[in-house]
Amino acid sequence: MNKKEENTSEIEDSPGKIKSLIVSEDTDIKAVMESSLSSQFGLSYTDDLPDLPLSADDMTYKIMIIDTATLGERGAQFCRDLRTQPQKRGPAIILILDQSKQSQGAQCVDCGADDYIAKPLSDAILLSRINAVLRRTGTNNSSANPAVTTICNIELDHEHHCALVGGKPISLDEVEYVLLKVLWHHTGEFVPHHQIQPYLPRPYANREELQFKVRKLKVKLGEAGKKIQTAIGFGLRLSHDD
Repeated sequence: MNKKEENTSEIEDSPGKIKSLIVSEDTDIKAVMESSLSSQFGLSYTDDLPDLPLSADDMTYKIMIIDTATLGERGAQFCRDLRTQPQKRGPAIILILDQSKQSQGAQCVDCGADDYIAKPLSDAILLSRINAVLRRTGTNNSSANPAVTTICNIELDHEHHCALVGGKPISLDEVEYVLLKVLWHHTGEFVPHHQIQPYLPRPYANREELQFKVRKLKVKLGEAGKKIQTAIGFGLRLSHDD
C-alpha cells in the first residue's frame, strides 16, 4: 500500500473497536472521521488504495471508506476488482461522492460498493450509514454469509436476486427486488423518490404507479411488509425497529 499513515494507537489501545481504513487525501474528510467515528472505530488512514489481492493485514479491516473525489474512477474500479478476487469477501466498502455526483450512487452499488455517501458529510448520517452497512453485510461476524443478509425477518439473496421471509422464498419481479434492495441499502433512513428512480429498470414518471409497485411488494412480504414505511410526497423507508 502506498503512502499509508496508520493510526495504530487507536487500534492497539482499543481492541474492542471496529478496525477501519479511510482512503483519502482530504484533511477535512479525516477530521470528520475522527470526530464522528473514533469512539467506535479504530481508524487507519492512507492516501492511496491497497494492492490487490488484499494482504492478510488489509483483510482484517471490517470497513473501507474510499473518497472518490480524490481518487476518481480508481475508487470504483478498485471495488469491481476486489469483488472479483478469489478470496473471501473482504471489508465492506463505502464510497464518498462529491455532491455534484450524487446521482451516480446507483453506479457505486453496481460496481460492488456496499453504500455511498455524498459530501458534505454529516456526523449522524455517516455513522448511521456505516452501522447499517455492517448490519447488512455481516462484517461484524466472520462466519456470516455475505451473499445472504437478514433484516426484519427478510433475507435478501444478493447472488440469486431473490428474497425469503421466515425462510420461505418470495416471488419478486425485477422492480420489486430492486426496490427492496435500495431500501435495504438505506435501512432506517427515508429514501427520497428521486434517489430511488436511478436504480429502477425503467423510470416511473407517475409516482402513483411506483406506489402501486410498493404496495404489491408489501403484500408479498406479508407481516414483514409493514416495515416498509411511506412518507407521503417524499419517499420510502425500511425500518429495522421492532
